Amino acid sequence: MNLEKKEMIIERRPAEDSDMEFARAIHHASYKDVVVEQFGGWDEEAQDRFFEAVWKKTPHEIVSCDGELCGY
Repeated sequence: MNLEKKEMIIERRPAEDSDMEFARAIHHASYKDVVVEQFGGWDEEAQDRFFEAVWKKTPHEIVSCDGELCGY
C-alpha cells in the first residue's frame, strides 16, 4: 500500500471581471442554506444584487487547487 502524499498546489490570483460568474455561483452555493434558514427564503435576484454590489467595490482573489478553480 503506497501512502505517499501528493503535494497539492494552492494558488491565489487577483479576480478579474471574467471571474464574476464563477464567484457568484460559489457565493450562492455557500450562502443559500444559511439565508433560507435565517430568513425563510431565497430571492435569487436580490442575492444577485447583494453579490454584485460587493463584487464591484471590493477586491477579491480567485483560489485554485492543482489548477482547478475552487474558491474566491
